[in-house]
Amino acid sequence: MEKRKFRLFFSDKQEETWLNQMATAGWQLTKIKGLLYYFTNQKPKYIYRIDFLDPQAFKTKQQDYINFIEETGAEKIAQSGQWIYFRRPAVQGDFQLYSDNDSKLSYLKRIRRQILLTTLFPLPLIQMLMTDISNGNSGWARYFGLGFFVLFELFLLVKLSTLSIRIKKLIAS
Repeated sequence: MEKRKFRLFFSDKQEETWLNQMATAGWQLTKIKGLLYYFTNQKPKYIYRIDFLDPQAFKTKQQDYINFIEETGAEKIAQSGQWIYFRRPAVQGDFQLYSDNDSKLSYLKRIRRQILLTTLFPLPLIQMLMTDISNGNSGWARYFGLGFFVLFELFLLVKLSTLSIRIKKLIAS
């Protein structure tokens, strides 16, 4: 039996927790397409971990990392952009992708760098819309677009703030 779930996550921790709750309930992830998660009702139960590959790394280096994780008994189950999903049978015990603070810090900094780059993308569009509106070319679509991009930027700034807090806590520990 297969089940599809539509989900949008704003936190890697929340997504990982949800995947593990689904696994505990007997639903094992089989693939991801966009915001759709596909599950089958099967045994054995798995433990899921999510990682963010370094977008600056060459594909061979990324593949070497995936091979290294798979040598621990985990398997790559899906990939969505730079996000990669691993699972390992629960009977083998818990597994962590990052066992030390330095590797956790590197992981969080990769995510932060990607969000910073994404934050820069809408800025020219916001400038263009504001110029257009100030020149008298107003319309609901321009206001809607401006509002959307401003809210998107605010969301990214909140995300950066929460990541910075996680990084500071990790450095302090």
